[in-house]
Amino acid sequence: MPQQYEKREDRKKNNKLIVALVLIFGAVAIVTGVMFAFFSDVILGSGTATSGTLDLRGTFQYQVNGGTSTPMTTAIANLNPGDAVYISATVTNVGNKSAYVRSAFEGAVIDSALKPYMYVFSGNVAQATLLTAENGAVGNPAKDIALCALSGYVAGGNGGTGCSAFAGSGSTGVGTVGILNGTGAGAETEGSGVSSFPAGFTVYFAYYAPNTAQGKSLAIGARVEGLQFRNMSSAPTLNDAIWGSAVSTIGVNDL
Repeated sequence: MPQQYEKREDRKKNNKLIVALVLIFGAVAIVTGVMFAFFSDVILGSGTATSGTLDLRGTFQYQVNGGTSTPMTTAIANLNPGDAVYISATVTNVGNKSAYVRSAFEGAVIDSALKPYMYVFSGNVAQATLLTAENGAVGNPAKDIALCALSGYVAGGNGGTGCSAFAGSGSTGVGTVGILNGTGAGAETEGSGVSSFPAGFTVYFAYYAPNTAQGKSLAIGARVEGLQFRNMSSAPTLNDAIWGSAVSTIGVNDL
């Protein structure tokens, strides 16, 4: 009897031990599961970007002494001493970047006999204004000096006081720099910007030109140059080297 009792007691102890071990391993499994099984989620994002465009558009025309507007591609066959030629274009930007813009000209080919008597002014300077200034001076170089002293004078003449020679190459800026807004989809607009830019300058053939200036030719190119507006530290100065680097990649900036 005592042996059977002891065996039963041993079996009870063994059963308790097995149950205890099962509980321990079960607890370990639960803890392990808690450590590695948890709620999770992820948010993913993707996007694209396209660089902006600067696309100037316009057509240059000229007027001789305030006459009819003519496409610049049409040559002037009979330029007279005392003639004032206004070259102009209304420029828009169909791209979506805002830009600094300015008028410029290229005195690319001017006969040496004609060059001393050609003058360039910013904007539209009336023929009467130019003739009055010239005729108010007696003799040369007084007439040359009088023309160079007029408001808006940029280049030309034969070296009188205050005169600037034509640049040997590249472009020469005329007038003030403007801010031109884009008009394309999602275009940048600046508070001080405009939707169109009036470009233009006047070329004057001095009335006092001598016989040696007869039958000579010149070719003056007109440009509107644009440089991006956003993220520049300050407005670009009238530095012809910087502005002259402006090139046409989409539309037309050498009009």
